Amino acid sequence: MFGRLFPRSIDNIYPGHWLGAWIFGLVVAGRLAMGLNGTFNTAFVAVSADGIPLSSYPDAAAQTVLALFALTSLLNLTLGVLGALTLIRYRAMIPFVFLLYLAQSIGTRVVLFAHPLLRTGSATASAGSAFVLGLLALTGLGLALSLMARPRTSSMESAA
Repeated sequence: MFGRLFPRSIDNIYPGHWLGAWIFGLVVAGRLAMGLNGTFNTAFVAVSADGIPLSSYPDAAAQTVLALFALTSLLNLTLGVLGALTLIRYRAMIPFVFLLYLAQSIGTRVVLFAHPLLRTGSATASAGSAFVLGLLALTGLGLALSLMARPRTSSMESAA
């Protein structure tokens, strides 16, 4: 297991289950979408998808919240680009990047539990949370699949 998480050589050979690589592509696309949208459409995403009531904050506080939100979105964009590079060129790192994504997602949940945000109860905020939780579930499933051995096909078994 540790050999798959931390491969000796970082090449383009993916040893895990094929479905794990496809899930990785979906997770990377989701991270890229969140990163791009949150970085360049910050106020709209903060209010609609995350339910942060910016209009109830003083201007200086709202600007600070938007700046911190944009920085977090830039982190998602950076991690998405890292994932895209992994998918295109360094597939041996897929399990490690899944682990990195999982650690970042769970860490975010822990920090938000310790420092909760005041949110509105809007339906779009619930949809945003559902998207993030779905991405978290896909990340966990993809990590498990990427650590599994690649299933052998009958033509490979007969040749051995």
